[in-house]
Amino acid sequence: MYRLVIEIPGAPELPNAIGRRHWTTKSRHAKVWRGLVAAAVGQRRPPKPLECARVRVDVWRRRACDPDNLVASIKPAIDGLQPPREWSRGRRRYFDPGASVISNDARENLKGGHAEVVLHVCEKGEQPKTIVTVEEVEGK
Repeated sequence: MYRLVIEIPGAPELPNAIGRRHWTTKSRHAKVWRGLVAAAVGQRRPPKPLECARVRVDVWRRRACDPDNLVASIKPAIDGLQPPREWSRGRRRYFDPGASVISNDARENLKGGHAEVVLHVCEKGEQPKTIVTVEEVEGK
């Protein structure tokens, strides 16, 4: 049975922190987090993307935050676990990084219908970090 645990230094920005910025800033932030997750997975990906998985994301932040913002902030990290995407608009081609760990993040493919997100408040001197755990689940 496949199990993956990756640790990424830092925590993704909250949507209300980047919400009023230009759309390219938000897009760049999401692409950076997708790339960080894909790079952290490296060669530890499964032979083929998992059809059904349990995903848990533990986020250490300096301060507590609203649960809705916390969940929205980890969406790019979950997207980084999916296969890479490529599309074109006119003559330009675009590419989003991905690790091919899970087939997609649809409700039916995640155990319980969603990724579990847990917030931890950093102790004094502790640095923010994000730990993503993916476990294969037999059957749906």
